[in-house]
Amino acid sequence: MDKDWIKQADVRRRRYAPLTWIPLYLNRERGTGNYGEIGYIKDIEAVRTAAIYLDKRAELDGLGFVDLPYSHAPSTWNGYTPYDVRRSEEGGEQGVYLVLNQSLDGDSPSVWSLNQDFVFALKLSREGDVWIRPSEGFMEVAKIERSGDGDVESILVRPEYLKDYLAARSMALMIGSYRERRWVVPDLSGLPFAEDEDDEAKDEFGRHSFYVRAIVAGGFPYGGGVAVFNASRTDQWEEDEVPILGPETEENTSSSQTHFKREGQKLFSITSERRLTEWLEPADLSPRVRRDDTPSATHFLVDAQGSQTNADELNFEEIGLWLFFKPNVISDILSRRGASIHWHTRFTASVSLPGGIPIHFGTNNANLVVVYAHDIARQPEWQRKIWAAYNVVPEGGLGEELDAAQVRARPVETLAPEGFIAASLEIADKEFKTRWGVSLFRTHQDTAEIISRSHRFRSLDQAGFLSLAKDLARISADLIDQKALHGIAAPQNGQGTGSLKSLERVLATVVSPEEARKLTGKLFGIYELRLSDAHLPSSKMEDAMKLIEIPLEQDWLLKGAFMIHQWVASFYSIAEAVSLDGSSAE
Repeated sequence: MDKDWIKQADVRRRRYAPLTWIPLYLNRERGTGNYGEIGYIKDIEAVRTAAIYLDKRAELDGLGFVDLPYSHAPSTWNGYTPYDVRRSEEGGEQGVYLVLNQSLDGDSPSVWSLNQDFVFALKLSREGDVWIRPSEGFMEVAKIERSGDGDVESILVRPEYLKDYLAARSMALMIGSYRERRWVVPDLSGLPFAEDEDDEAKDEFGRHSFYVRAIVAGGFPYGGGVAVFNASRTDQWEEDEVPILGPETEENTSSSQTHFKREGQKLFSITSERRLTEWLEPADLSPRVRRDDTPSATHFLVDAQGSQTNADELNFEEIGLWLFFKPNVISDILSRRGASIHWHTRFTASVSLPGGIPIHFGTNNANLVVVYAHDIARQPEWQRKIWAAYNVVPEGGLGEELDAAQVRARPVETLAPEGFIAASLEIADKEFKTRWGVSLFRTHQDTAEIISRSHRFRSLDQAGFLSLAKDLARISADLIDQKALHGIAAPQNGQGTGSLKSLERVLATVVSPEEARKLTGKLFGIYELRLSDAHLPSSKMEDAMKLIEIPLEQDWLLKGAFMIHQWVASFYSIAEAVSLDGSSAE
């Protein structure tokens, strides 16, 4: 322990308003020992807040932490007051509390909540100890932090959202904070402190106090006088079956008093305190709560010379411009909660995020993602920023399929393999049930989630390509019910018992062994690629891609799309091979 710590040199200039998470409530204690005992060390940090109407701020001049209770009673001497309302001593409404502590009867723990108006205005949803905003990418807006024993230690909120709400209600946030550090020592020898030292200071960072006091065990002032008063009744009613005490008089009461001084081992309590009142100002505009028009801060590259145009200037349906993006933008979007993709043709699709409008895009010969500028510009600002991070100068044209759809109004009739992943598994499984009465695949709770992330935009480099192959194998080879297949065609001596070998053996009961090997060959190749995570030699990797019939010279994005195509085609072919009427491929 040193002088700087006990005098709070490390936090003396700290303010809460500039933090990236604003504490609406904070009550944190760290330390060891019990007060009044040698070795007691305590660091207490506390914050209380209230949202105050701008025209009522003057009424709170000179007030601070002690004037901001962490729990609120519904009734006062001046009549009923709603839990969230803050009133002046005269009864006038000054603002609201954004954090509410509901005390329950009995031993039930209190319940902490955010003010419902704050929750409703920002369209928040609570998930455990976190409040999220689904319409903004499920952004965490507020959260509860707990101590090791589970007690609520703080409730924090992102200032961007808080300031938006304050602006809508013409309020500012009053933040009252208190910081205390205390240390109990047996003597002051060797320490730069004196008995009864007392220091008070005030600056822009609050009111600071430092004092040293002599105490005895238990924390009471050393040498302090104590007066003990005793008062009792002297009535004789022990024999009464139903005793009734009358009014107190000098005849039926007695009293006594004693005095003593607290003595014992002399200890010293060294204490520093800081009290600070500060304000978090509202934002200039409230785009979320009050729906204020807010100028966009996002710009996009619109030509080969690198010219940039503000998103607001592109928010015009007749703009006649397309924007170009690295393909990473689609994988970024699809990795976010609530995102979805709908495929239109082999090289066009629509992608969407919660709170936005589906964005129709295509890929071109340069493997760039191309989007009509207006479709990007009309999105919420937070989604514009995602796209802007991947924006590049135009190259490679619109792409044949996007041009056909958006310029020539003659959409092509190609199909994207991603749209048939689930269907190909279902039809193969259906045909196996029809022919043999057993399912080809076992069910797994993660199958739907893996299918949702199995798309070509995972394949932006070799690592992504191999990761995609691994997921395709997980929802096919890994889920094949080998036991069921062995019941149809049991392995003989020396025959493989793996899932794909078992599938090949069953297929050989309805087609020639050569055809069965051909039907499963590409699936074997994809399974080999999944083993590349275990450092498959490059020559083996090339052999696997040749088995899948993937052109080695293609870009990784196209390799990924082609691998999905071959995987889907394999299961449709398998379904057709085992179909009793040969119609499954349709």
